[in-house]
Amino acid sequence: MSDKLSLSMRKRKHIFQKSFRISRKNPLYLLFKGIRKIETKYLEKTTHQLDDIRFGSNWVTLSDEFVQKIVKKENIVDVYHQFSHGYLVDELFIPYELKKFKMQNTVYHQDPVHDIEDEFQGNLRYINWWDGSPLIWTSKNFHELEKAKQAGHFFSRKFDETVDATIIDLVIKELINENTMKSNIKLKQTANF
Repeated sequence: MSDKLSLSMRKRKHIFQKSFRISRKNPLYLLFKGIRKIETKYLEKTTHQLDDIRFGSNWVTLSDEFVQKIVKKENIVDVYHQFSHGYLVDELFIPYELKKFKMQNTVYHQDPVHDIEDEFQGNLRYINWWDGSPLIWTSKNFHELEKAKQAGHFFSRKFDETVDATIIDLVIKELINENTMKSNIKLKQTANF
């Protein structure tokens, strides 16, 4: 599916927004599927120009200046008008707002990422989405997490102690060692005065 078509489908008005992920086993599945076909054929195609919108991560690190602009009451009214009838618009909202306020350069890594391991994902979080669902980190991934930290990532997801508690211990020990080293350096610098 082309990006333009996908954008158009997300932005178009939909009557039953909450029925998009209805199970095929649900007795109403065929009814909602038929309604979506009618919507696609006859309802308004989009609420504004698609050239104004790009896809982007809904997990993004934003500046306080930008956040203050998007939460202003008059902007919230505009956002509601633009996105309230679409579905899955969370991946359109931030790129749209960044372009509207001409603040694309305030995002850490603004280029789209298509499952490229070495690129940031518009934020400072390290999440392995390359295999579909977020990978649950295990001890064998520790060196990968160290590499991500050296590249500048501040956070990582996804850890699960029921899968591998050791990786959590390794990360905590690494953080404690790092903080201890920083404290020792500060003490030495203070002693040199």
